[in-house]
Amino acid sequence: MTETSSTDPTRIAELVASRLCHDLINPVGAIGNGVELMQATLPPSPELELLSESAATASAKIRLFRIAFGAASASETVEARVLAEILAGAYRGGRIEIDWPPQPLHRTEARLMLLAVMCAESALPLGGRIRVETGEGAVTIAVEARRTRFETEPWAHLIDGVALAECRSALVHFPFARSLLAAAGRRARLEETPAGFTLSFAG
Repeated sequence: MTETSSTDPTRIAELVASRLCHDLINPVGAIGNGVELMQATLPPSPELELLSESAATASAKIRLFRIAFGAASASETVEARVLAEILAGAYRGGRIEIDWPPQPLHRTEARLMLLAVMCAESALPLGGRIRVETGEGAVTIAVEARRTRFETEPWAHLIDGVALAECRSALVHFPFARSLLAAAGRRARLEETPAGFTLSFAG
């Protein structure tokens, strides 16, 4: 590894994300296992159910962040089952409904797909339905929603590369996706539709 590649900001961000997710996933999983043991020995209760759901959602979110933001091997493939579990767990019972026909994806495609979902979610204050299509080097998100709200600066950065005045943690998926798309020779396209909008990451 050269000095340039080892100190590249995107690479450092990937390694930080990998480290954080790696160190958090085991204790969160242990909490989930502990709750399961409690459920097996104690009477059902809303409190235990809340703990179980929260632990499962936290675990799925960490796995999602690990793929979307973490360091990736050039040859790694993510199994369809794994991605389906992550999407189902991360958006379980929330305002976002994900429709995606499970299929194995190269790690680069998987992370772009998850980042596209996160970008789309940012425009859905009341939730909505996100239909995901992947294949032939492209990721397409078709969104149906009662209401959409596009914050100008992050979307202008993602689509046209307009510089960000500041990078907020809540919207870090926008510049991160932009960086990965540029490295892969692709670009983001956004089109509003009568039902909502479509977002595509393609060459």
